[in-house]
Amino acid sequence: MALLDPARSDSPTATALVGVLVVVHEGSALRDSLEAVERQVYEAEAVYVVGGDSTAREVVDPSRWAPTVAAALAKLDSEITHVWLLHDDSIPRPDTLGALVREGGRVGAHLVGSKVLAAGHPGMLESVGLATDVFEVPASGLDTDELDQEQYDVLRDVAFVAGSSILVDRDMLDRVDGPDPLLEPMTSALDLCQRVRLAGGRVVVVPSAEVLHDGTC
Repeated sequence: MALLDPARSDSPTATALVGVLVVVHEGSALRDSLEAVERQVYEAEAVYVVGGDSTAREVVDPSRWAPTVAAALAKLDSEITHVWLLHDDSIPRPDTLGALVREGGRVGAHLVGSKVLAAGHPGMLESVGLATDVFEVPASGLDTDELDQEQYDVLRDVAFVAGSSILVDRDMLDRVDGPDPLLEPMTSALDLCQRVRLAGGRVVVVPSAEVLHDGTC
């Protein structure tokens, strides 16, 4: 199933029930990230914090913490159809989740990612989808300190998206066994997207779904 199945509803977003997994890498911006999730116009059905030390576990109710992504997925209600993977140093704008659901559904994508901007310099691009060379070495296609002038604001298929913000169809996530916990963040995002593509899924970047990222991961 793609992000949305238009045949299931007259509304383009009615069938998307989203569970959010905020994955802790460093932890200093976790509260800000969770507050940004709460401000989303498109409301999530459930929010979990994944990993981190005792400080991270104190931020949420114990029932909303899980040691791994796999453990968090096991806690999600069976009605959840999509999973939003966020790094704990990612601050999505209020309309980010809505844009991911809407635009991903419009093109029948199975995994969609965000435009990523530097948190300290919100006009500076970090990622708008990435490519790889023949040796799977990532390439952003961006110049150093390149400013966002909407020059890449076209929804398009990409090799992979930044792990800072990924919305993926839950059936597909289960099919590819989720992200590899042994890999560092960039490699984990590349690996996940490649496995989705090998499974016949479509990977796209949605530039209208903006996330501020402070880069501590």
